[in-house]
Amino acid sequence: MTTPFPTATITGYPRIGARREQKKALEAYWADRIDVADFTRSVHTLRIDTYRRLAQLGLSEDYAIPASYSHYDHVLDTALAVGLIPSAPGDGADADSAGSLEHYFALARGTAQRAPLEMTKWFDTNYHYLVPELADSTTFTAHPQQLLSLAAEAKAAGHLVRPVLVGPVTLLALTKSSPSATTLPLDRLDELTLVYRDILTALSHAGVDWVQLDEPALVADIPGSTDARLAEAARRSYATLATAVDRPQLFVTTPYGSLDNGLPTLAESGVDALGVDLSAATRRIDPDYPRRLAATVPASIRLVAGVVDGRNVWADDLVSSLDVLTGLGRESV
Repeated sequence: MTTPFPTATITGYPRIGARREQKKALEAYWADRIDVADFTRSVHTLRIDTYRRLAQLGLSEDYAIPASYSHYDHVLDTALAVGLIPSAPGDGADADSAGSLEHYFALARGTAQRAPLEMTKWFDTNYHYLVPELADSTTFTAHPQQLLSLAAEAKAAGHLVRPVLVGPVTLLALTKSSPSATTLPLDRLDELTLVYRDILTALSHAGVDWVQLDEPALVADIPGSTDARLAEAARRSYATLATAVDRPQLFVTTPYGSLDNGLPTLAESGVDALGVDLSAATRRIDPDYPRRLAATVPASIRLVAGVVDGRNVWADDLVSSLDVLTGLGRESV
């Protein structure tokens, strides 16, 4: 029996901690004031405290809480998980080993011998992500250890959390080609999709029922691509992932705007839940979006309506948000 999607959820949560615990632990680790064991203990405590707090605030259903924690950058995490960036030699199953963390932070911050990865803005937010670089020689391989570790850690503390990955289309849309590359990153989508399928299989075997794949590229203007091309890429990729025999249920999110060509594509993809941006800001730009969603997304896909803007400091107008949800005309949303 599959676990139903929770009645309320969030798609991510700040990783820094209420008292900047992560920042303090990182700075102490980088300055050699604490060792790997102390650092991993600190961030473990932070993650469990965060899960506990979110459950107390109402996200107590299974898979209501996303495992969105990252030591530094979620794009880097996904790039390492799929082998877009090679992992540290001999990192084995422990993504928090000394060698793995040294490699991870060398990519993020650079060393005396190498520059860090380039950083650029994450869509229209103030967040900056690390830009992966893809060479023709890169071989995608599945490294689900960190995802499995976060899920197991949470389960041991009494929480079933939802692993989170940047989706395959968005990951390649944000990746740059190496100077010597002869193909564009999106040209290798089919190859990458098979590695995502391997990761989903590993998570399913570990007992995970829901996985979140973030696809903001499907609502954005991506240099060098078009909305139609990205939608076609999503069609191919999710046709493979949704029909995989051994997989968790798939929750695909599309934040930071409204879907155009991607809406019918995802509606026909066979994913299990679709997260859409129905914040006031998006509805002002595209007032017809709720109607298009109601007319296009079938009842077989759980529509997860993002009505509370996580980037807005103001209290949400709950009456207005309820009107939006009711207006979708669905029994469950």
